[in-house]
Formats: sequence, C-alpha cells, structure tokens
Amino acid sequence: MLKNPDVATAYRQTLKDYLDNNIIEEIDKDKGKEGNIWYLPHRMVVRDDNSTTKFRIVFDGLAKYKGISLNEYLDAGPALQSDMVGVLLCFRLYSIA
Repeated sequence: MLKNPDVATAYRQTLKDYLDNNIIEEIDKDKGKEGNIWYLPHRMVVRDDNSTTKFRIVFDGLAKYKGISLNEYLDAGPALQSDMVGVLLCFRLYSIA
C-alpha cells in the first residue's frame, strides 16, 4: 500500500463502506470490557486480472491471541447448501429438467 496510492485509497474506501454498512464497527478500547473486544487481523488482496473486484480485504479468523482464535468461539451453524443427492434424484424424475 505504501508503493501504490490506488491500493491505499481502495483500502480506505472499502473500510469506510464496511463501517457504513455495519459490517465492522469502530470501538474505543477504554469502553469495552476485557475479553469482549476482538481485533481481527486483515490484509488487502489486489487482483489486477479481475475486472469486477480488484481490491478486497481478507480477514484472518484463525489468527491466535493468547492461544485462542476467533473461529474457535464462533458456531458453525447449519449447512445452507441443498443436499446434492436429493437434487440429483429430483432432477432425474422428469424428462425435462
């Protein structure tokens, strides 16, 4: 980002968009309780070959602090994908899909 001002501008704009859309929030470390604030490491990924999204921010939920990562505290939740076997069986029921 130091060598390319376009990347720095895109980085700031992306973070501003995240703040505006409540994806991330700015906090004051003095107001939070110990253990309730988690700093998530991130980095900017630049892909010149991609025409739609050249810049994006990648967050590292596996980074550990005091031996614990954020991903260890998050629930996986239910699978959101359809059962592939069921989809394929329904697909074969009719002559026209």
